[in-house]
Amino acid sequence: MSLQAEEIEMIMGLRRTMTVKQVAIAVGLSEFTIQKYSKGLRAKRYSSENRQKLEILRDILMNVKEMKRGLRRTRIMYSANLSCDLLKQYLNICLSNGFLQEEEGFYHITLKGNKYLKRYQDLMKLFKFKSKEGIKE
Repeated sequence: MSLQAEEIEMIMGLRRTMTVKQVAIAVGLSEFTIQKYSKGLRAKRYSSENRQKLEILRDILMNVKEMKRGLRRTRIMYSANLSCDLLKQYLNICLSNGFLQEEEGFYHITLKGNKYLKRYQDLMKLFKFKSKEGIKE
């Protein structure tokens, strides 16, 4: 059985906040299939290409946004697949630019952080559109 890219992305999004069993029930697939695709996509995404700074910032902000109560430092590190040193650097960037705020050890996304995510998504849509059409000079 082969899943479409949109379905795999949806599974990965659900896996950030749900267990494999919960995702399997929600999507209607076996737990084995969910584990297979989530492990395969994670390995492919993080091992075959290096993420750029903007992508890492997006990953951090998306993970924090998904959890309404906020996230602690360790959970952000695991969900964004960062080392401790890199996490410190990127959290400093997020805090100094006003994308995140910290309250009692929990990080919450700000309005400015939401604007960053929206603009990032718009920019990615623009690039995908241009790549299909081709750039004409």
